[in-house]
Amino acid sequence: MRIDTRPWKPARFVASASIVLLMVGWAGIAKAGPCTTDPGNIVADCGFDNENASGGPVTVTNPVTWTFTGDAGIDTTNPLSAPNDGFLGTGGINQSLSLTPGASYLLSFWLAADQTTINNANEYDLDLLLGADCSSDPQCFNASVTVSFDGQQLDQIFADDGNFTAAGVYANSTYTASSNDNLGDLVFTGSQNPNSGNTGTWYLDEVQVNCIANCTTLPASIPEPGGLPLLVTAFASWFGLRRIHCKRRFLGRVADFPSRRSGDAPLSLLPSTGR
Repeated sequence: MRIDTRPWKPARFVASASIVLLMVGWAGIAKAGPCTTDPGNIVADCGFDNENASGGPVTVTNPVTWTFTGDAGIDTTNPLSAPNDGFLGTGGINQSLSLTPGASYLLSFWLAADQTTINNANEYDLDLLLGADCSSDPQCFNASVTVSFDGQQLDQIFADDGNFTAAGVYANSTYTASSNDNLGDLVFTGSQNPNSGNTGTWYLDEVQVNCIANCTTLPASIPEPGGLPLLVTAFASWFGLRRIHCKRRFLGRVADFPSRRSGDAPLSLLPSTGR
């Protein structure tokens, strides 16, 4: 009777574990979440939540994150993700970003308008429809937010563009842009009705900028074929295991061959001749 003395083969376990890890890795890449959980997002304090605004608006510039000019800052009035949001009247919100020249970036953010901003835009559209003089109507104003990246104006979003029909409801905007410098500014510039008592507010939250092409280092949040080497390693481990297994079976059969023909003991059990 032959006794199976083949050792436990960790390679088979490694191969199986590698495949499982590969599957889990791809599942993790596919997950989406808030801007703070995205390791590829290069915007600092992307949700405006690092400051304590519970006691009132924060308008002090933080050189590491956001710079505020005019009527702009951080408050808790209408956050998309608690506790804070960025607010913007007639002013600016700016952050300097470390960029890769020649790289392409994906910009995403969420913007909402308050009821005064919406009312002013509705009055603007009504006056425009009736041919009325908007300059004589203190409530007539189509507020906007201008978005710039690395010196390039990407868009001017107006309050009457159809995305802001209910107060405080956020709408998402996305853009692609290329960089020309190692350091570039992301700027949101607001305009609001200058007439006293009719000045509205924009709300900004969940700002993301991800490198998507020609990046020096591909962000972890961007799906990449990083699991392919792991899969190749797993397959190589399995293939090597099969070769070792087949070789052992072949040598075992060769050793038993005399006993199967003449009834002699297998060569593997014969006493050593000392040579």
